[in-house]
Amino acid sequence: MISDTILEEVLSEVREYIWFLYQVSETISLLDVITALATVSSGADYTKPEFGKKMCVIGSRHPVLEFIQPEVVANDIIADHDNKMVILTGPNMSGKSTYLRQVVLICIMAQIGCFVPATQATIRIPDRIFSRVSNRDSIQTNSSTFMLEMKEVAHMIEGRSELSLIIIDELGRGTSVEEGSGVCWAVCEELLRGHAYTFLATHFELIPKLAALYPTVTNYHFQMENQTEGQQDGSFAHKLVKGRRRSGPNDNYGIQLAANTNLDSDVVESARRFLPKVTLTSALISEREGFAEYSLNLLRSIREMTRLGLPPQQLVQNLRLLQENFLRETKTMQKDN
Repeated sequence: MISDTILEEVLSEVREYIWFLYQVSETISLLDVITALATVSSGADYTKPEFGKKMCVIGSRHPVLEFIQPEVVANDIIADHDNKMVILTGPNMSGKSTYLRQVVLICIMAQIGCFVPATQATIRIPDRIFSRVSNRDSIQTNSSTFMLEMKEVAHMIEGRSELSLIIIDELGRGTSVEEGSGVCWAVCEELLRGHAYTFLATHFELIPKLAALYPTVTNYHFQMENQTEGQQDGSFAHKLVKGRRRSGPNDNYGIQLAANTNLDSDVVESARRFLPKVTLTSALISEREGFAEYSLNLLRSIREMTRLGLPPQQLVQNLRLLQENFLRETKTMQKDN
């Protein structure tokens, strides 16, 4: 009773100044945020972002990862009206998930007034950011992994706008390869009907073939290095390279990662022997090559120049250069054929 009495007296005195305590807490919090942003932004390897109609971040790095690891591989982030969907492929642990999170973190840092870890940055301000990056179920809502995936994707499709930013990490992995590929393909086609920027990481070999049907889809992959012919081991370069990753006979990176754990060696060898016997169906989609691909790149260059609003003389000069390059390349292609 004595303790309660003393506590009540203290609270009675404090209540009179509670507004002041709230104001002090808010001021200290604001100073803390400003000081933190200033400390990070003062780094020599951070740059002041600009805002525009596209997303072009040169030499970007994950802002948290580089505090953990002294050497982080820098990669570019490119998305615009002609490249509104980026499909990422590569082995496990090559850097796909880290890259997706890196895209979102850099956008958020720029919008709250902080410099970003890159050498140059132009960012389109997203009004909403959607992410599908985890692989979990929900006991509370009685939803399996795949059901939760579908609920989150439905929320993305329904809530996205022309200025949204979407990241998806391996959509459809909660079901069979065939069904997962089909769902992932259909979702990508639906997202391509708008102008939201989408970054999608996948292991499905079918999904990169979207670029053969949709000019606004761009393929990137994380390459491996130090891999010799006939060997299944290699180190991760964590370097993003344009184009689709071509699977080879020794690209059994998942089995190799399993071998680096405590998994029994007999199980690993059994998996390697069984792998050639596994066959998966895939859609027959003809891909652009040669002249068709070059013509598409030419069209993208012309559209980009028209959006820049160049003076008439400079625009004519650039168009003439494109024409000369186009004629030269087509002659080269004809000779090769």
